[in-house]
Amino acid sequence: MISLLLLLLDSPLTYKEKVINRFKFEIKGRTGTDKHIRTNYRYIYENKVYEFDIVELDDQDNISKIYEIKKPSAVKNIPNTVQNLLQTYKKITKADAFLIYLDEETNKIVQYNLSEEKQGNSQVVCLIDSFSKFYKELTEKCRDFDDLIFFRGHSDYKYALKPGVYRDGYIKSEDAMYREAIRKNPAEFTEDMTTFDKLVKMQHLGLPTRLLDIKSNPLVALYFACQGKGRKNKKKDGEVLLFRILRNQVEYFDSTAVCILSNLAKQTNFFSYKKGKQNLIESIQEDIPMFPKKKLELDALKRILCVMPKLNNERILRQDGAFFLFGIYGYTKSKPKKFEDTPITFRIKADCKDAILEELRLLGISKASLFPETENIMQEIKLSYGKTTGKR
Repeated sequence: MISLLLLLLDSPLTYKEKVINRFKFEIKGRTGTDKHIRTNYRYIYENKVYEFDIVELDDQDNISKIYEIKKPSAVKNIPNTVQNLLQTYKKITKADAFLIYLDEETNKIVQYNLSEEKQGNSQVVCLIDSFSKFYKELTEKCRDFDDLIFFRGHSDYKYALKPGVYRDGYIKSEDAMYREAIRKNPAEFTEDMTTFDKLVKMQHLGLPTRLLDIKSNPLVALYFACQGKGRKNKKKDGEVLLFRILRNQVEYFDSTAVCILSNLAKQTNFFSYKKGKQNLIESIQEDIPMFPKKKLELDALKRILCVMPKLNNERILRQDGAFFLFGIYGYTKSKPKKFEDTPITFRIKADCKDAILEELRLLGISKASLFPETENIMQEIKLSYGKTTGKR
């Protein structure tokens, strides 16, 4: 028992614990007490539970200030998602919200009040001409991140960041494409229980949907940034985008928020929030029978969600895949919701794509590994032996 106690005493503090201890010490030094300070504070608002890193209570035990802990490197480039989160905290608690971190040089707490004014983010662009340069820049940009990180790679850096259904006029036929896909190949969707599950299947079968693929593996994203069909595409610079997502803003395949946005796919091109709200609710109730008949706010449709899907698809497993699920901009389906944050950009030089692809292949990242269909595996074998024998 004594040895266990000693082990616990000797165990190193986490960064969060260091910040909390120092914060309490400074508060006590200024006020003589820290009795109004609470940590990991759970707050319930409209049946949803929020957890704040640190709160300061008044004499009536109401929250007067909220402090969210971040590392210094994360504070340098504050994403708008953090800004919006602090604004939400202020709205539901009527308290001021702050970001705080520990300055290791001075061993003092530094705080930022961001709840009043939005911070504009400038785009960070890294020019990449080799695999080693990509790895070096990636390591530097990802250092000390507390948030989750996802990547997207595309072979043309001018590619607009929006899902396939919002390209080439497909949005006008979104509901018809959704139903035709199931009608003409019902056996393919028998195991997909929800609308979101069906959209994932359609996305990987090549149908334009309101999903945008992202990866948790940066090398997979780099592979897609170096890919492309035709000679023209080989002359275009590629791009890998790095997205920082707060952990508590990641949704899972079975969440109500995901169900709401997914069922926009079943609504006609003439959908508007005022006229089509009831039809959308009825579609949602096909997935969630207990969904309230009248409880659907417009803000629930004007979002982009980062969604972790079921790992029941071989491609998702091999590609470390997740999705951005797009809501609407305005009151209709005509335009998608836009990103509030600017991702970090790695621009891949066109004349370096082939060399990077070869290095990725040596690391096990290839068409055969990411697209495990038999013909791709055969092509990979052919390529390997062709290079060995000097034949193409």
